[in-house]
Amino acid sequence: MRGPVADPTVGGVRWIGLGEFRNQIAGKSICLVANSGRVGASALGAEIDGYDLVVRFNSYRIGPEHTGSRTDIHATIHKHGFNWVKPVTTRLVFGGVAGDWKHSLRNRLVPGAQQHLGDESLRWPVRYIGRLGTDAWSGIPTTGFNMLWLLDPVHEKNLGAVLTERALRILDHHGRTVADVHDRQELLWKTTQENAARIRTILGR
Repeated sequence: MRGPVADPTVGGVRWIGLGEFRNQIAGKSICLVANSGRVGASALGAEIDGYDLVVRFNSYRIGPEHTGSRTDIHATIHKHGFNWVKPVTTRLVFGGVAGDWKHSLRNRLVPGAQQHLGDESLRWPVRYIGRLGTDAWSGIPTTGFNMLWLLDPVHEKNLGAVLTERALRILDHHGRTVADVHDRQELLWKTTQENAARIRTILGR
């Protein structure tokens, strides 16, 4: 868990846990912007920037007219080396192995590039907050999937169903919500659809 004193390797950043993160987002509109070429040619920039908080993932790219210009929260897998230098309010770094996660923080974080940093309690939300074990979800949770587990109260009785419905709405509005700046997007969306089907099976929907 977080250390009792500031770690000089992260440049005086403030560590935050689940409660502090949820206080940051409480009552605010949130726009999740995936790495999408369709968004990159969408002219949705003003609409995206109109949200209270803008969340971007991993290797995001900025084209203000289309993607908006703000990044309030950067969510990334610890192994990815993209955009750690970009200034954000909060950086959430996900990783399954504690030692590897800590190593990445020490080697990738840029002092002053983030005001808040998710502590070890936010390291792997699907597993450690959602309590979704490998028996129910054998695959590695993606950055987006981990992020979804942070956007609803942990006491929500129907959290799994809520997240499933949200994932399905995103898929239904694929053209407006996300598109591809990388050649791999079609594969990523196929994987997302397969994951949504697996969630429905797990929940008996």
